[in-house]
Amino acid sequence: MDAVAITVWLNSISIGTAIYFNDKVSSRMLPRVHTIANYTTAPLLLIPFHLIVMMLTLRAPSNGSPVNALLAIAQHLGLLVATLSLGVPLFAWLLFESVSITALGAFTIAWGRTLVLASSAILMIVLVPAMMALIVYRLVS
Repeated sequence: MDAVAITVWLNSISIGTAIYFNDKVSSRMLPRVHTIANYTTAPLLLIPFHLIVMMLTLRAPSNGSPVNALLAIAQHLGLLVATLSLGVPLFAWLLFESVSITALGAFTIAWGRTLVLASSAILMIVLVPAMMALIVYRLVS
């Protein structure tokens, strides 16, 4: 279930980046903007690195105490925001060059968009699988 949620989320933000510019630039410039917009999601190639970090942070403690799930979620969300923030300068530059906006405004919009994407990650990657697990648990017990 997590793999499906992760795939849907990654697909939505990679396509969403290109779609974001559909109504902001001229139709003549749109193919170039779409091509460059795809590069803003290139840092998402680091997502498999999160699996390595997950194996380290979600390892059960040797004393038998439960795993601190909230701490693990916070660590992975922080890592995800750090990964997404690698694309912020390119997205801000693309916004600055293609739309009539100041550099500060472009970076503000880019960071705001990154925070919205991270928030959607909480919904898609954490809450949806948790809800499905709860439904299955209720059905089984």
